[in-house]
Amino acid sequence: MAYQAWKIAIQYEGDTHFTPEQQRADQRRDNIFIAEGWRVLRFNAEDAREGFQRAVAQVRAALALR
Repeated sequence: MAYQAWKIAIQYEGDTHFTPEQQRADQRRDNIFIAEGWRVLRFNAEDAREGFQRAVAQVRAALALR
């Protein structure tokens, strides 16, 4: 998910993202975004269990900065 006009990328890291291979691929992907001036927000199952409250607050804060 992304807010392209604000250069904010939102990633949900499910269980498949915790293998060493996937972590390397995710890191490379995120570095490309960051090099292009994007802010990358990454969330996981812990955020889901909390109803994404913290995640929503972080996305709102990122949007307010742009």
